[in-house]
Amino acid sequence: MIPNFVNCDLYTRKPDESLRARWAPGGEPIVMHLSNFRPVKRVTDAVEIFAQVRAKMPAKLVLIGDGPERGAAEYLVRKKKLQKDVHFLGKQDQVYRLLSEADLFLLPSQLESFGLAALEAMACEVPVIATNVGGVPEVIEHGVDGFLVEPEDVATAARYAIDVLSAPTVAGNWKTRARQRQEKFCANDVIPAYERYYQRILSESRALRPELVPNWSVLIRCLTYFGSLLVCLVQRRKYSVDVCLSGVEFAVSANSERELYVLIRRIVEL
Repeated sequence: MIPNFVNCDLYTRKPDESLRARWAPGGEPIVMHLSNFRPVKRVTDAVEIFAQVRAKMPAKLVLIGDGPERGAAEYLVRKKKLQKDVHFLGKQDQVYRLLSEADLFLLPSQLESFGLAALEAMACEVPVIATNVGGVPEVIEHGVDGFLVEPEDVATAARYAIDVLSAPTVAGNWKTRARQRQEKFCANDVIPAYERYYQRILSESRALRPELVPNWSVLIRCLTYFGSLLVCLVQRRKYSVDVCLSGVEFAVSANSERELYVLIRRIVEL
């Protein structure tokens, strides 16, 4: 199985003192969550976890993203009187800059296909507490470079969070191990595996229809792009791309795995 990947040159820890001063002027540790705020992401669980942490120690929570559950999360923050300690940033570009300021990342999802957000955080040397669902255990080794809990187990997640945040020296070790763990998912290593796979599939297709000889190198690059597009589709985003093959230009877009499959077949059959 070929895993997902992250750009390890882009997602690397580059602290920005101005950001940290804005969110945590008293030097408090920063807990972070990044998602599309859909119900399955359980953003309110991130707030509940933080509330238990905040009851034991000073800390700040930074929530990145937007979606249907933002209102519920804002209401819970007000209910628990945490307005001064929680920052809602909405949708952001260049999230790698923001992740670099985190001391801990929370991913309390009910379901996750892979956990790309966790991988991006680990690339920025941020230890992660996530739920033991889907492909997340492929990213995090419990007790080694992060922690795994069962969905909705807010108390256990909070206990792990307090352990990490209350011991800065130990937390430094967690950060180093988080970065080391995700290095096997670096794009420079994973993309060639995708290319080899697509080369094999395309070669088989060429053998079946030798009269059609498209630009194979372009096809491989396109299909490698689709490999990451498939992950984005799980997050309910829609993508379009213009492709030019043998002088013919056409647009392709997808909003489901089935559509993506059909589009890939279209390209292969050119």
